[in-house]
Amino acid sequence: EVEKIFPQLVKTGTDSLNTKSVNYANMVSVLTTAMQEQQAIIEAQQKQLQMQEAKNEAQQTIIETQQKQLQTQEKRLKALEERFGK
Repeated sequence: EVEKIFPQLVKTGTDSLNTKSVNYANMVSVLTTAMQEQQAIIEAQQKQLQMQEAKNEAQQTIIETQQKQLQTQEKRLKALEERFGK
């Protein structure tokens, strides 16, 4: 399975069974690089998530403000309707 992905890490022997061996020492650097790439992706996604959460909070604040304004306008309208009729 390693040979399919990293053929440079697998050596095939010259014996009658074509025994294969893996150069695990070189695999460490490949795995370290992969982990670093994954970490960079994770960090970028965390930043995106934080930005989205901040945007959601700002939008929620706007919604709450608009709801309060609507309630105030509804009260004013009701008062005017009671005063002058519908």
